[in-house]
Amino acid sequence: MTGLSRIEPSSALGSTRDDRVTTLVVTSAIVASAVLVAVVRSVVETVAQQPGRVATLLALTLVLQLFSVRVYGRGSVSVSAIGMLASVFLVDTGTAMAIAVVAALAHSIRRRAQPHKAIFDGANFAISTATASVVFQAADGWRPGAAVLAGCVFAALNNGLLCLAMSLAEGSSWRTIWLERFHWARFHFALFGPVALGATIAYQKTGLAGLAAFALPPALMMLSVHQYLERTTAAVDEIRQANLKLRRAHRDTIAALSRSMEAKAPYRSPVGSASVARSSRRSRSALCFTTSARSASPSRSCASRRPSTTASGTS
Repeated sequence: MTGLSRIEPSSALGSTRDDRVTTLVVTSAIVASAVLVAVVRSVVETVAQQPGRVATLLALTLVLQLFSVRVYGRGSVSVSAIGMLASVFLVDTGTAMAIAVVAALAHSIRRRAQPHKAIFDGANFAISTATASVVFQAADGWRPGAAVLAGCVFAALNNGLLCLAMSLAEGSSWRTIWLERFHWARFHFALFGPVALGATIAYQKTGLAGLAAFALPPALMMLSVHQYLERTTAAVDEIRQANLKLRRAHRDTIAALSRSMEAKAPYRSPVGSASVARSSRRSRSALCFTTSARSASPSRSCASRRPSTTASGTS
């Protein structure tokens, strides 16, 4: 998760946002830690009894996490939820939570995330996985429906907590964050459960080959999305640079035209000269005002043409 670095602790508003984000991170970490402590015995037993299955599910989740895609530089989307949901369907709740936490920590190390972000990601994955496991076990009478429901619950909690953290950090509404960054992938999130269920059935029937057959297509899809976004970002940067050059050329053209009008003014009648001078000054003023509005400070040439003012001369 990203976006927490936008907080400005020096201001009162930034301090309030900082406190809210800290409260969310601490609360999430406490809840996830309490649940993990309560089920740690079952985790140890499952790892001892089924080391191969646990290692396979962990490897699947870690590999899928490698294909994460950055979203506007403020977050990431991946298909690692398929591995976490597969863990929910094949092992107990505690072991599935442990796999999710390890995947979150590995992702944070790879991204070199700040400690509070790594803690939040681990807690977010653990809480989402635990809730999805409880839902799946409660509705296990019809496995396809239970898988869809568990996948939707996982996606809702995972993305909901992430959007909440971003909204608190950036001072935006939860709905705005969701629509801007994650709404486009809503149907992908809804299908994570069925894909994970198919992968687990294939794994139970044919082993690693069946698991790979279901896990490889989503990974390749995210790789394609990653490559597309990289090229799109490069194209957008080129367009922005071209627009900047065009604006500068337009500004220089108007300035040159204004100077040309002033240079020709002495050869005209006195009335025409005054009119041309006034028109030239208005053009320069409008140009300076436009460029100042688009930048933090006016250009040096514009500032030199404006009359200096003192405290006594302005109100």
